[in-house]
Amino acid sequence: MKILIPSRSRPKTMVTPFQIPEKYRPDTTVYVAVEQKLNYSEANPELNIKSVSTLNDLLGKKLELMARDAQPEDDLVMLCDDDFVFFRRIDPFEPQLRKMEEDDWDDMVLAIQDLFRKNDNLYGVGVSMRQGNNRLEWNGNENTRLNGCIIYRRSIFLDERIVHDRMNPMNDFDVNLQLLRLGYDNHLISEFCYNQGGTNAPGGSSDYRTLETQAASAHRLAELHPGFVNIRHKVNKTGPVELRERTEVTVFWKKARQSAGG
Repeated sequence: MKILIPSRSRPKTMVTPFQIPEKYRPDTTVYVAVEQKLNYSEANPELNIKSVSTLNDLLGKKLELMARDAQPEDDLVMLCDDDFVFFRRIDPFEPQLRKMEEDDWDDMVLAIQDLFRKNDNLYGVGVSMRQGNNRLEWNGNENTRLNGCIIYRRSIFLDERIVHDRMNPMNDFDVNLQLLRLGYDNHLISEFCYNQGGTNAPGGSSDYRTLETQAASAHRLAELHPGFVNIRHKVNKTGPVELRERTEVTVFWKKARQSAGG
């Protein structure tokens, strides 16, 4: 499995690459825009830094190019944001978490590979978010929302029928809906999870995510997937002031998968 981390405007503030145990570093690559590669390489000489895109490329296109560049022997690529800390649930029936160590990473990788071995129709496995992790079923969440950290079967992710760059942000929602509607399956694991910085932290998606781009993507998603996406207005009490009231979506993931039959 190759670990692919897209990063933008954060050469000195990345978190994820330094959460990954040393044994997995040879299979880990940070992908940045060609305009920023020198800054990243100088700030992180111990990391594998590559460039396959420019600052003008949408994130979805960048992720597609990253997956095409990687050559995993087992056909699995982990696409993971650059600001994550990883945790493991201590007990299936308790909400407590602890920070992951190398042995935990080994267990997570084996669990992910096992899920793919058992289901040839599985396109992706998601690592759950820390927020709400305690409400998830113990590793029994199928055909649901995946985001942030997703392990894709590369050959399916790059299916020629999938369009990767139709919106920014929410491109991950669009790609996952396309895959579900084609009849592929996904799985969300709850034993392992990630925590990240706040919405629109400096760098990353904050370079292009505004109320206007958020609303445009939400409406575009609903247009592309009629019957599977509802538009809603969201109000948060925390987070960046400029995004506390914004346009969001409710997605019917299982309904999308059921529409394909099988």
